[in-house]
Amino acid sequence: MRKVLRYVAMVVLALLLIFLSLGLFVPEVTYTTEVTVDKDLNTTFAKFADRTTVKEWIPEVKTLEVITATPEIVGSQYRMVVDNNGQTTEMTETTQAYEENQAITLHFDAGMMQKTDAYTFAGAAGGTAITCQHTARGDSYYARCVFALFGSAFEKIDQGYLDRFAEWVESE
Repeated sequence: MRKVLRYVAMVVLALLLIFLSLGLFVPEVTYTTEVTVDKDLNTTFAKFADRTTVKEWIPEVKTLEVITATPEIVGSQYRMVVDNNGQTTEMTETTQAYEENQAITLHFDAGMMQKTDAYTFAGAAGGTAITCQHTARGDSYYARCVFALFGSAFEKIDQGYLDRFAEWVESE
């Protein structure tokens, strides 16, 4: 019985060490999402850049309030409240880059997570191609360990948002 307990303890210790090493070897999660929207570039970009419409294609967003609006758009900040399965999270969205009909980079500060989404827009055959490079990083070592395990879940969620955006724009 003592040997069994020793082996169980060794396995638990090994799993704990592997988990804790994830934050060291995978300090941030990066992935790419993309979608093609069957609308022209000007329309697609205008719909995406209009932050007041986010609730139309990200249903978890409950409120989006302007904190600071700048004339050049870069530096504009928004307070976003998201309901994720009954758990309310408040985050700050900051526009880091803006090139009309070309690119938008958004940074989200969600307390335990810093996330940057760099969207690029390009005319494609019969529509608009949107590609986004996502980077998520936990604010704590523990969060980085956890996020390393959920990279594919983050990618699936963000791909779903882009797909819903395309469906919403195409239905307009």
